[in-house]
Amino acid sequence: MLYFAVTETIKNGEVDDFGVIIFWSAIFELVAWAVFLVYPLKKLNHKSALFSPLIFPFLTTFYSLVVFTLLIGWAFFPNQYYNVFEVAAVVGFSFGLIYVILIKNERFSGFFSGRVLNRFFLLYPFIFIVLFLWVFPTIMPSWAFRFMPDKTRSEIIEQTIPQFKVGDKFGALQRSLPGYFDFIENGNGNHFAQVGGFSFVIEVKNNKIIRLEHSKQDNPDFTIYGNTKH
Repeated sequence: MLYFAVTETIKNGEVDDFGVIIFWSAIFELVAWAVFLVYPLKKLNHKSALFSPLIFPFLTTFYSLVVFTLLIGWAFFPNQYYNVFEVAAVVGFSFGLIYVILIKNERFSGFFSGRVLNRFFLLYPFIFIVLFLWVFPTIMPSWAFRFMPDKTRSEIIEQTIPQFKVGDKFGALQRSLPGYFDFIENGNGNHFAQVGGFSFVIEVKNNKIIRLEHSKQDNPDFTIYGNTKH
């Protein structure tokens, strides 16, 4: 999920269809983690030569592709949506490399046999999703903005716009919502938007906000003159 968010943001500037990715990722992680990973790992001999940084990551890459194909990957073949298999391969390799490095650490190895870590491993997919989708945008909204699904981006916009007022520098608002106002060039332009139940209008001149109104009412009367960007 994180890999998809980063690569899509690099290619397109934001993440599209992330809600679908989250849904299928959650199913895959829950079943794959609990059934195909936690239990088999406990049965393996961690002193075996298989747990080498040159061997284990490639085994987990292959294993991840097989498990993903058996669980949900087959559904993507008819639409030739093959980049999900790339994501599965990256997940498998990165897990194998990180795990084999940590398992060589005596402190981690001892902690791994404890009940606390076993429970953590079972809950890991849920913990990661909560951290990524709720904690990350709450603590660092401007950093998280590009990587979030539409609903979370809308919430960040609704929380950010009221923090600014007429006379503020437009650049500060741009940095708070990276990529959102890229169509306003040379520090001059205007924009009206309605995201969920929140609406706002902004006019910018010489890199300063000269008008900023926002409302949570339905169909607010925001008359704007000149070229309007929606």
